[in-house]
Amino acid sequence: YEDVLSTPDYPKELDIAGEGSLLSLAGDKTLSFSARGINEIRVSIYRLLDDQLNHFVTQTYGDIDELKFSNYNFNKYNLTRSFQKRLYLSGNSPKKVKYASLSLAQYLKSQNAGIFIIEAEGYQKDRDYSVIKDKRIVMVTDLGIMLKKAADGQQFVYVQSVKTGEPVA
Repeated sequence: YEDVLSTPDYPKELDIAGEGSLLSLAGDKTLSFSARGINEIRVSIYRLLDDQLNHFVTQTYGDIDELKFSNYNFNKYNLTRSFQKRLYLSGNSPKKVKYASLSLAQYLKSQNAGIFIIEAEGYQKDRDYSVIKDKRIVMVTDLGIMLKKAADGQQFVYVQSVKTGEPVA
C-alpha cells in the first residue's frame, strides 16, 4: 500500500417520509420516518387550535413550506397545543436505514380534521443534543381541493370528499 485513506462516517439522516403533507381522515393517520445513524427520534407535535387558522395563515405569510412568523413576539406556541413523543430505533449499523411511525389519530379531537406542525430531532446514544432535524406541516382531512385555471384567467376551486369522491362545495 502506498497511502492509507480515511473515509468520512456515514451521514446522519432523518426524514419525515413522503413528499406530501396531507393524510386522509379515512386512513390510519400515520406519519412515517426514515433515519440513519441515530438511535432515537424526538417528535414535537403541535396541533393547531380550531379557532387559530386565520392567525396561522396571516402570521406566517401564508407560506407553509418555510414556517416563519412575521412577529417575533408571536409563534407556534400561541396557536397550538403541544405534545412530545419519543421513538426508539433498534439496530446499531450506521449504514442501514431504520423506519419508525407515529399515529396522529390520538392527537385529533373526536375524529375531526386537524393541522399539525411536526418537528423531529434525531439523537445518538449517549448524546444529549440533536444531530439532525426535519419538520413539516401536516393536514389530516377528508377534503381534497382542486384548482383549475381557465384560458381567460378565471380560477375555479373544487372541493370533494377524499373518502367518497363526492363534491362538498
